[in-house]
Amino acid sequence: MNQGIRFKNAREFLGLSQTEASIKIGISQNSVSKMELGKTAKPNVKYLMFLKSEGINTEWLISGNGEMLNKNTTFEEKESSKWKDRALKAEAEISNLKDTVSELRKKINTLYEHLITKDLKIEGLELGKGKASSKKATLPTNEELNLFSLNFGE
Repeated sequence: MNQGIRFKNAREFLGLSQTEASIKIGISQNSVSKMELGKTAKPNVKYLMFLKSEGINTEWLISGNGEMLNKNTTFEEKESSKWKDRALKAEAEISNLKDTVSELRKKINTLYEHLITKDLKIEGLELGKGKASSKKATLPTNEELNLFSLNFGE
């Protein structure tokens, strides 16, 4: 097995795509690809140090001697760390999605409040031209949206 394949195997063992690895390491995805394809004369130092920090045996990476993991790193520790990282990424993505949904709800509510002051017909229910409803406009529920079809007056 050549050096590039060992770097690729180590990256994949950590559960990272080339793009994810390049971001963590601070090098281009192209550099990761070239390294793994054996198109570089010597290993990228940043890539090597990153894998070392993740418990990968640098002697194995460079020469193929020994085991992939350092003796003080167990498979269970690496698997646990990998899943912990994935869980943290998922939590961050969920948080971002919640923020996005919250912002969209605000925008929809603002649009709905604006529309309620215009000619708006909801299947036979007319709201007066230019008159605001006596109630504070609120975002319609999904059930209300499913019950009524909106027709805008001219």
